[in-house]
Amino acid sequence: GAACWFGPGAAVPPGFLRSLGVVAALLPFTRPIAPALHTGTIVQHSYEETSEAINDLFPDRFGDAIDDPQQLKAALHYASEQTGWHPVESTQTGYLQRINTDGLLAWAKKNRVVLKVEKDMGSFVGVKTVLFSVRSGMERPDPDEVDWPDDLMNYVSIGRNRNIGQDVAYGIQQLVDIALKALSPGINDT
Repeated sequence: GAACWFGPGAAVPPGFLRSLGVVAALLPFTRPIAPALHTGTIVQHSYEETSEAINDLFPDRFGDAIDDPQQLKAALHYASEQTGWHPVESTQTGYLQRINTDGLLAWAKKNRVVLKVEKDMGSFVGVKTVLFSVRSGMERPDPDEVDWPDDLMNYVSIGRNRNIGQDVAYGIQQLVDIALKALSPGINDT
């Protein structure tokens, strides 16, 4: 019979050429990734995101001010009382990522209630963790039973990770972690 010549030597050059072709095809895609991994780029991105969150979350003015000192004193006393509050518990487990503050304010006005947020943004919460406390507003008596809708969880987002969107402390923590890594003599991942 006819001898068939096939061996490792015949398969290696075409395989090597294919590998070079794949690497050459991927090179244009790696160029934009490298600068994004530099420490300066990461710090700049964290800083911009944190600054934007601070500007959004801490406006110069929020709501309507109470001009009457007696009315202000009464409102502060009312809000600080320990009785009359009804807890609203979480139905999910995860990090408190976002609170729809405009929606909550509209909800509280519509239902004539006072609302307290009990957990800090970015806190890890479990099922049955108290997220809000609600009580009737000063213009109406406290009910024995809750008489407002049970839909407050629609105004929050709970997820698996923290994010900077409303969690300014997380953004600052990222910047501090980067600074500590940069100052550490044993870590060099630039």
